[in-house]
Amino acid sequence: MPKSKYLTDEVINMLNYAYHHEISNSLFYDYISSYLNVLGFNNLSEYWHEWSIEEKEHGKWVKNFMQDLNILLSPARLEDFAYDLSTSLIEFVNVTSDREDKTTQIYHNLLDVAMELENSGMLIQFVNKMLQEQIEETNKALTIKDQINNIGENKALMQLFDNGFEVN
Repeated sequence: MPKSKYLTDEVINMLNYAYHHEISNSLFYDYISSYLNVLGFNNLSEYWHEWSIEEKEHGKWVKNFMQDLNILLSPARLEDFAYDLSTSLIEFVNVTSDREDKTTQIYHNLLDVAMELENSGMLIQFVNKMLQEQIEETNKALTIKDQINNIGENKALMQLFDNGFEVN
């Protein structure tokens, strides 16, 4: 594959990492959805399933950006899920928040590199789009984390929360 006249090898590697991280988030959020479904929290399960679809779409944005610049994605290198959600009823929101923090950091790092490059306007515009999305994702993660951490490990309260929870 020819080198890109728009992006350095470092940036291409960072974009590949961002793509695989977004897809890993999608798969992990579907795992959380399944976990919540098995516990009988159907509305929260649907919420995480929708979030999973959104993360896959973010991965598609990265893929499309790369392909628009004639850059080939690297083969899949998905992250391991080293999480045992069964140890705590509410661990899934902490893990979600951590993953969204990591996603934000990936795009901050890309922006830092992009700002040092010449001819990087397209990359900067793309990264700004992704960071704008991360503002929404961070708000969503922190809001649901606060709400569920307020409930704690009480399954009855979690069921009541789930019953009243509306998936947009």
